Amino acid sequence: MATLADAAGRPLRDVVYTTLRGELMNGDIRFGERLTEPKLSARFGISRTPIREALTVLCSDGLLQREEYGFTAVRPSIPLIRDLYELRITLELGGIQRAIDNPAVTHDHALLTTERAAWLVLRADPPEQEPGFVVRDEEFHVYRVVGSITRVKRERDHDIHIVLKDPEHPRDQLVVELDDPDFGKTAGSPYKDKLTAARQAFDALPARLSVDRLSDLNGLTVRVTGVGFFDLNHLQVGRSRSCIELHPMLAIERLK
Repeated sequence: MATLADAAGRPLRDVVYTTLRGELMNGDIRFGERLTEPKLSARFGISRTPIREALTVLCSDGLLQREEYGFTAVRPSIPLIRDLYELRITLELGGIQRAIDNPAVTHDHALLTTERAAWLVLRADPPEQEPGFVVRDEEFHVYRVVGSITRVKRERDHDIHIVLKDPEHPRDQLVVELDDPDFGKTAGSPYKDKLTAARQAFDALPARLSVDRLSDLNGLTVRVTGVGFFDLNHLQVGRSRSCIELHPMLAIERLK
């Protein structure tokens, strides 16, 4: 198992989080195997504080659960997975039907052709089991949308929430969340390079427009790329009717 040999100046919490996340997703940590702070502290050769922080984040990710003593891997719920697939089928069929009913709704055929070719290669030569393949599967559900910014807010967790509206149907809105690539669990994300590029692209927008406040970006038309994420309705400003958000955002560009 991995230790901190390759920490390379990264926060210890992030190294522990990334290492344990990979082992959980690969099945190296078996169901029922108990993880404890003292045992992990001895394994990594560090204090309990970064161990505790990493375990807390893994619990919030739904990969670990607290026990009376220590933590164990969460066993997937087959009924829940079945329900999620039903939801996915409903949403994707709805998107297809919308394109059929409205000729103005089109798809990027070049992008789809490239994506299909990449997956055919994977099918012909499946990669080894690793967390990165899960990320590759998530990237299949990346969306690209065009909208006008109506709201921008910097949150306490350093994330930036953006609300976009459909230029042709202003009542249709969508929440986009831009993570801080150097804050919290995001620092250990397999998307970090893309998150960093997206954050830099967003931070460059005010300078290009010669404005000082984020609110001055309202009305700007942008093209945003991000991972489709279903978020429960908790009265968030700008939520879509389907409760789909783009989180994390992977790219943003200004359109003239």
